[in-house]
Amino acid sequence: KPKEGTFINTTAPEILNESWAISMKHATYLDLLEVRECMEKRIVEKVIDLASDEQIDELYDLINPDADDNNDSNDKDHSTDYYFHYRLAEFSQNIIFANFIDTYYDIFNKTPAIFPKNPSTESNIYNEHKAIVDAIKDRNKNEAKARVCEHLHMVKESFRACDSKIIY
Repeated sequence: KPKEGTFINTTAPEILNESWAISMKHATYLDLLEVRECMEKRIVEKVIDLASDEQIDELYDLINPDADDNNDSNDKDHSTDYYFHYRLAEFSQNIIFANFIDTYYDIFNKTPAIFPKNPSTESNIYNEHKAIVDAIKDRNKNEAKARVCEHLHMVKESFRACDSKIIY
């Protein structure tokens, strides 16, 4: 304020949180997926720039079809898919990306099962994840982004078939 000094509005975070919650109530999975696609393209770029070869090899371990047996058996709320995308976000070294992935899967897990688990779907997801990691290992940003888009396109098509709304 002129001639009074600088003041910090401590209610701004509350307003932002309330605004976020209101918008999420009206969002669809497709809206959330669109944001995820933008973020994950940037995530793979950063992973290519920042991740070590050992970290990239860890991604291969995460997508291993038997990886569910290797994850914390007490954590039934998260899937191999979650761990893969969360670890990618961690390797980007951007905490906001990791928090977004966490929030995305929390929202997703609060709704009734959308996709029935079947070996065909799991095989497709494995192949899509492997294509992403292969492109990252080759340090090919354009290919990695294309594989992320392809993977999320398949997720988007599954959501469209269900025409589901976010329940927040």
